[in-house]
Amino acid sequence: MTWKPFHHPDLSLKVIRRQASAALLDFLAETGVVLMTRGRSLLWGQGFKIPTSYRMAMCRLRKQGLIAYRRAGGQPPVLQVTAKGEEAREAAARPERLWQRKWKGAWHLLSYDIPEKSRTYRDHLRWFLSTQRMGMLQHSLWISPDDIRAEFHDLAQAAALDQYAFLFEARNVLGRSDREIVERAWPMERIAKLQGWYLSVYEENFNRLIARPHAPAEVFELGREEMSAYAAVMREDPLLPEALHPAAYRGPQVAELHRRMLRAIGERL
Repeated sequence: MTWKPFHHPDLSLKVIRRQASAALLDFLAETGVVLMTRGRSLLWGQGFKIPTSYRMAMCRLRKQGLIAYRRAGGQPPVLQVTAKGEEAREAAARPERLWQRKWKGAWHLLSYDIPEKSRTYRDHLRWFLSTQRMGMLQHSLWISPDDIRAEFHDLAQAAALDQYAFLFEARNVLGRSDREIVERAWPMERIAKLQGWYLSVYEENFNRLIARPHAPAEVFELGREEMSAYAAVMREDPLLPEALHPAAYRGPQVAELHRRMLRAIGERL
């Protein structure tokens, strides 16, 4: 086996595999350009094992103005990410934007009491709050370092959330430090372990990649697996402001290695 596999008992890459559009956009953004020769296009399809989805994703991204097809000076045509495409990338692809935001020292807490007969409503609400990267202090008490009044207003208008919930702002939680709150509300220990696993696997694969030449198909396979592994590791990360990062948090190292991997892959294709 050429590459060290990213196998972790708590993660399934088949379940978390990202859509072709997001993968293609990230790859283009991190490597700069992709040559659109017939051979390269075929390798993309084979590497991602979704040739039809790949072609549809490329057409969709171009139609949306997120990538551009360019040819200049008799050179082979290339695809490049536009400024609009950079803005459209998923948060995990540009986590620095969230890590670097300033925290004003205020917690926003959402408390709700939803009757058992409305369990489906309650489950949908919990799913929505998790997509907003809120942390769960208790089953009916969620917390965020960001001002979520606008989101609360939208939910009140669209789903009558104000019938069941209250939104509070607090400067502190008595008896708890801010970092203790973070550790309680988000699975930071699990996240740190997944980050460490990713770093151990892909530092080794990066060294294997640069140690000697590899067939293009092998390089594409590495890129496909690495992007899926990165998405899996970042999936649970709340991307909190840097001021709230626990000591064991290694998100910036993961993001930096992810970019190094994609750049090295792009250079070898």
